[in-house]
Amino acid sequence: SPNSVTVDPSGKFVYVANSGSNDISAYTINALTGVLTSIGAAVLSGNSPNSVTVDPSGKFVYVANRGSNEVSTYTINALTGVLSPIVPALLTGGSPASVTTTRKFP
Repeated sequence: SPNSVTVDPSGKFVYVANSGSNDISAYTINALTGVLTSIGAAVLSGNSPNSVTVDPSGKFVYVANRGSNEVSTYTINALTGVLSPIVPALLTGGSPASVTTTRKFP
């Protein structure tokens, strides 16, 4: 059950929140064809990930986990796109439905 899709600022990687399997899939984007290639096994998230976003620096992924009332954070390997979890997850109010970031304005 893919629920949310985001692309990193460099346009090299795609991340998908899968609410049915409680994980995040990661893909590389072929710059010439747009074809997606799996980076590897999906990374576990909290329960029912509902929304995924990449911060403007391209260094972090944030996931709102609706079923476990938390936001998971991951670092992005800039060369491979592989996600590494930052633990523990941030507890939130009930059922976070989305997450977003913004760039800092001067």
